[in-house]
Amino acid sequence: MQPGIVGLRGSLLAAWEQDLRAVRQDALDVGRGREALVFIQRFYGLISDLRTPIQRAWGPGGHVHVVDSPDVGGPGPRVSQSRIRLRNHGDLVGVELFSYADGSYRANEAAGLDRDIRVVDVEPLTLVNELYRTAADFLQVALNLDLMLGGSAWLYEHVAANHFVESARWASLGEVYRRATREYAVADSFESMAALFAPKADHNGSNGSSGSSNGSSASSEGADSADLVLSIERLQRFHEPQPDLGNFLHLVHVAVAADQENRVVTSSEIASSLGLDPLAITKLGRLVAAAPDVCREGEFDEDFSSWEFLPSYNVHFFRRVHTIDDFLVVESSLVPRAADQLLHFLAPVALLAFSILTFAVIPFGRNLVPVELDAAVLYFFAAGAATELAVFMAGWASHNKYSLLAAMRALAQLISYELPLLLSIVPAIMLAGTLSTTRM
Repeated sequence: MQPGIVGLRGSLLAAWEQDLRAVRQDALDVGRGREALVFIQRFYGLISDLRTPIQRAWGPGGHVHVVDSPDVGGPGPRVSQSRIRLRNHGDLVGVELFSYADGSYRANEAAGLDRDIRVVDVEPLTLVNELYRTAADFLQVALNLDLMLGGSAWLYEHVAANHFVESARWASLGEVYRRATREYAVADSFESMAALFAPKADHNGSNGSSGSSNGSSASSEGADSADLVLSIERLQRFHEPQPDLGNFLHLVHVAVAADQENRVVTSSEIASSLGLDPLAITKLGRLVAAAPDVCREGEFDEDFSSWEFLPSYNVHFFRRVHTIDDFLVVESSLVPRAADQLLHFLAPVALLAFSILTFAVIPFGRNLVPVELDAAVLYFFAAGAATELAVFMAGWASHNKYSLLAAMRALAQLISYELPLLLSIVPAIMLAGTLSTTRM
C-alpha cells in the first residue's frame, strides 16, 4: 500500500473513529427531524476535508482533481472522473454515482454504489457506518484503489496496531475488544469479533479456541487470552506503525550485508546504528522473529528486549528493496511455505512445455515441418491456450488468496488477447480452405 493511500486511509479512519467515539459518548448530533439533510451535509463536508489526502493518494508526479460541492442541492463532489450525488428523499438518502465519458457525466449504476440509505429511526452507529462506508466505496471507485475497509476487522486491527506501537507487545483478543468497546461504539459481540480472526474455530461461550486468518493470527489457548498478531502487510495499512516498519526495512538491509559477511545480527548493533530506544528494539525483535525469510537460528529474550540471529538463506532476495511494498512483493514471490510444492514447481515447466509444443506444426521451410497435421492450426491455438492452465496452476498451488486472484486476473487478460487473435486467422483459413499449415 503506497504512502499516499496509507495517508488517505488514516485520515478517513481518524474521522470515522472520532464519530464512533461521539456515538459511544451519546454526543453525536444526528439532526432529529432533518436527518437526511444533516447526513448529506456531513458526507459532502467529509469529502471536502479529505481533499489533500485524496490528492496525495494519487501518487508522486500525478494530480487528481477534487471539486467541492458544499451546496446540498448542487451536483455533488467530484474526485477524478467520478461524481457522487446524494438526494434528500425524506426518510431516505439516495446515492447516485456519475462517471465522465464522451464529454459529459453519465449515471454509472454498474459501479454498485447507487442505493437508498434509511436515515430516520435508525441507530446513530448505523448512520455513522453508512456515511463512512459510502465515502470509502466512492473513493475506491473514483481512485481505482482498495482501502481495505470492508467489515469491522479494521477497527480491531487498528486498536491492536496502536497497542503494539505503545507497548511493544501484541494485545490479546480480550484486551483489543475491551479497549475498542471502552473507546468506540461497536456492534460486534466478543464472539463475533473473535470469529473475524479465527473463522475456523469452534467457539464455546466466550472462550472458544481461535486460529488464524487474513494475515492476523491468534493462538489456541482460548479466544480471550489469544494474542492478535498482525502481519507486516496488515501493520503497513496504518499510519502509527510506519516508523517501526522503517526500522524493520533498515534491519533487512543490515541482514543482507551480514549474510555476505557470514555474521550474526544483534540488537545492540541495530540500536547503535539507528539510535533506537529499548521499546523500539523490542518491537523490532518481534517483527523480525515473525519474518523467516529474514531471520534464522535466532536467539530472543522472552520479552524480546535483546536478540540476535543469523540471516536467512533467502535474505539475499531483499537486497534491492527500498520500501515495505518492495519487501512484500519479493516475499510473496518466494515459494510460499503453505504451497503445494509439486504443483508450484510444475507450473513454469508446463508453461514452457506448452509453448514449445506449438512449434511442432510450424513449417521452417518447404516440406520442413516437425509434425504434419490436417488440423495443424487448431492444434497450434489449442497448445498455445494451454499455457493459461499453467498460469492458473501457479496461483492455485501457492495456497494464497492474493496469488490466486492475480492468476485469475492474468487468465482473464490472456483470454481477452486470444479472442481477436483467433478471429484474425479465420479469413486466412476460409481463403485457404484448409487447417493444415503446409497447404495454406
